[in-house]
Parts: sequence; structure tokens; C-alpha cells
Amino acid sequence: MKIKRLICLVFAMCFFLVGCLGNDSSKNEKDDYKAIQTLTDELRTLSSSSLMSSVGENGSWNVYELGLMYEKDDEFFKKLRADLGENFHWKLSNGDSLFIGILPHRKSFRIYAGTPDEAHMIYPDWNYERLKKH
Repeated sequence: MKIKRLICLVFAMCFFLVGCLGNDSSKNEKDDYKAIQTLTDELRTLSSSSLMSSVGENGSWNVYELGLMYEKDDEFFKKLRADLGENFHWKLSNGDSLFIGILPHRKSFRIYAGTPDEAHMIYPDWNYERLKKH
């Protein structure tokens, strides 16, 4: 009789722990989607300004790890840093860094996660497989 209770208690604890861990990962994913959306909205806003034209070489894609916005002192990154805030989460919950690609003469941008290549693109095409398209 005591063993049955002990087994039931162990199963109940296991289900409880699995439930808690599952909720944590979905919360982290919600934070990831929120950060991606915030970054996308900010880059859309900046793409209509003259600041984007001043980033890097004008005729080619310039790719930056987003964490560099805290180290760069040009006006584009100052504005990005000010608008996103000093505590912006530029790393996803899975540890992948966010990258931005800027094509100044077209005022175009891309967002990547993990590695700045086509397979890891989040915007404009969602090719990134470590986080499902929201």
C-alpha cells in the first residue's frame, strides 16, 4: 500500500515538473517572437530615415551581430540602441544571436539568427528552423 502511494507521488511530481518546464520554454519563445517583432518594427522605421543610408558600404549587404549596437558609435547604431533600449535581448532563448543585414542604397534590411546566411534568415523570408514561424 505504501509503495503504491510512493509510486503515485513520484508520477505526480514528474508530471508537475514536465508541466513547469514546458511552460517555461513557451514563455521563452514568446519573448523571442516579441524581440524579433520589436526589431523588425524598429528596422522598418529606420529604413525610412536617412540613417540607414549611412551604414557601411553603400552597394553591398553589411551584416552586424546585433550585440554590436552597444559598441558602435555611429548615428544609426546610437538610434537603434536608444529605441530598443539598453536591455534589449539580442540573443534568443536557444542561445542564437540576432544579426541584421543592411543594404544602404536600397534602405533594405534582413534579420538572421545564429548565423547570418540564407538558411538562418528570419526576415523577410522565414527560413530559420530552430524557431517556428509565428
